Amino acid sequence: MPAPDPAAPPPAPDARGDRTAGSSGAEPTAAELTAIRDRSERAAARNDATMTRAVLIAIGAGLALDALVVVAALLLGGPGALLGALVGTGLALVVTLPTLISARVGMRQGPAAMAGVVLGTWLAKMVVLIGVLLWVRTLGSIALPWTGYALLVGAVAPAVVEAVLLLRSRPRLEVR
Repeated sequence: MPAPDPAAPPPAPDARGDRTAGSSGAEPTAAELTAIRDRSERAAARNDATMTRAVLIAIGAGLALDALVVVAALLLGGPGALLGALVGTGLALVVTLPTLISARVGMRQGPAAMAGVVLGTWLAKMVVLIGVLLWVRTLGSIALPWTGYALLVGAVAPAVVEAVLLLRSRPRLEVR
């Protein structure tokens, strides 16, 4: 192998940090760039579909488990149990839906905008959650333990289901 010419300029690094742009050292052609862009867009579309599926299944699982809590409150609970379970189910949706929606909306934003969307949504749902819980506490017609059961099941189950689904599907990281 011949020794490199010390007077020759070094090759320019490409986006990957390599010393050569392509496998042959030439810049990628327009067709190669189009193929790369198409592959990236298909992967992003698959990721969006996976996220949407995981979110819908998670919400459905949370509602199904909360329906079981409502039935248990109806059959096993005393006075105010059914109403408490229904209030807890509603509060679980207040906790779950904004989080999932803000994550979907925020992922199309820049990092600062996403942080603002997620933080603003979290603050709004906490104000609603605390306000409703303080109001419900003053009512004697609602069983607070059943409110807590339904809220806990309806808020935790969707997060667990979505995490498991996303871990199993392992969406591909696409940096744009």
